[in-house]
Parts: sequence; structure tokens; C-alpha cells
Amino acid sequence: GGKSGDVFNVGSDEAIDLRTMALKMAAGFQSRPEVLFNTGIRSVRTDRLVPSIAKAQDRLKLSPMTPLDMAISKTIEW
Repeated sequence: GGKSGDVFNVGSDEAIDLRTMALKMAAGFQSRPEVLFNTGIRSVRTDRLVPSIAKAQDRLKLSPMTPLDMAISKTIEW
């Protein structure tokens, strides 16, 4: 299990680029917020998100259950 101060990724290990994630999130709002992309110089590659959920799976016995689109929708509704 986990102990106080432990950090776990508890989302999904499905790869998604940041542009797609931002557009999916914006599409869930009635007001359709404008999505702006930073085209500045980056020292670290941030165009794709692929978090490791291995620690949460191993130590907490968690596994992804909610598809991304549904998770975004539920979060916005909340």
C-alpha cells in the first residue's frame, strides 16, 4: 500500500498529445473556451503525456476503469 507522502499517478497510461487533451477538455464546456498553444522554446519535451501508473497498479492494486472522454465529461459536470 501507500504511506503518507507517497505520490502516485492514478490516471491512465494511455498516450495523448497535449493539443488533443486541451481540445478534448475545451469541447466539453458549453462556452467552448479558446485553447491557446505556447509555441515558445521548450527545454523538455512536453508534447505527449504518458504517465507511468505502474506504482499505483503494483502497490495500490489500481487499474484504469474510466475512458478519457468519460472522465473529462464527469469532471466538467462535477
